[in-house]
Amino acid sequence: MIDPQSQLELFSRAVDLLGGQRPTARALNVSERTIRMLLAGERTLHAGFLEDTAKALVDHADACRALERQLSPAFAANLTADQRENRLHGNSRRRRETHEAAPEYHGGDREPLDFTTLKARRPSDGED
Repeated sequence: MIDPQSQLELFSRAVDLLGGQRPTARALNVSERTIRMLLAGERTLHAGFLEDTAKALVDHADACRALERQLSPAFAANLTADQRENRLHGNSRRRRETHEAAPEYHGGDREPLDFTTLKARRPSDGED
């Protein structure tokens, strides 16, 4: 069982990840004052707030995943013709130099991760 302070810290992290107090208040359909009071411990963080916050986080994560799929250069359809011809623009060169200078930065001798095949992991029913 989680203690109230730890739960409040997690709620605070959620508020940060949702973009701050104003966006969180909009997502939860409450006032910014309510969010401030919850964060200050002046108001009880009941299960309804936790449920709504969890849903807002999932919705935010889904939106981020959808945008990543449209933006990631790992998908050829996301590249312009110029980008397909010369992929070393912007930060790519800097990342390559960093990897060459510090192989441990990207896992040393291991193969690079293929993020297109990774799936979200959820704890199994038996885990705490």
